[in-house]
Amino acid sequence: MTGTATQTAGASASEASATGQATVATATTVTAAATAVPPTATPVPPTATPVPPTGVPPTPVPPTVAPSTPVPTAPPTPAPASAGAVTLTLHAKDKAFDKSVLRVRTGAQVTAVLMNDDVGEEHNLSISIRGLGHETCEGPCSTTLTFTAPQAGTYFYSCSIHDEMFGTLVVEP
Repeated sequence: MTGTATQTAGASASEASATGQATVATATTVTAAATAVPPTATPVPPTATPVPPTGVPPTPVPPTVAPSTPVPTAPPTPAPASAGAVTLTLHAKDKAFDKSVLRVRTGAQVTAVLMNDDVGEEHNLSISIRGLGHETCEGPCSTTLTFTAPQAGTYFYSCSIHDEMFGTLVVEP
């Protein structure tokens, strides 16, 4: 497809005579042509050359497996101490124990140490196991109870002087 557009510009004779000046006619012609360009053909990629069989079977390739993202899990609950010798340390500070649950196994030889960190304050460690006494001391100080863990079950410990100081001793089989 071809098209042409022409534009002519110049002063007309009537415009020149009105001013009384000599007229020189000038004309400018602009021509633009548009030619349609046929579309280019898309090149065809070369075809693969067939490989003659070699008599050796191809080596199988295992499928690729995307690495799995590990699923976060909660940390395991620590196992209670073995039935050997066990030392439990409990701190008393600001009229509170630093732990609310202690765990041991049945038959363990337990040494419970109370560390009284309250200056000028009396504390003790009393455990609800028959036959255990308790010693009171004015802080800073420490006291020790030694006993064999009884049958499996839940027992309680406390400071017999301060009702707000208590916890649980869990004896597991």
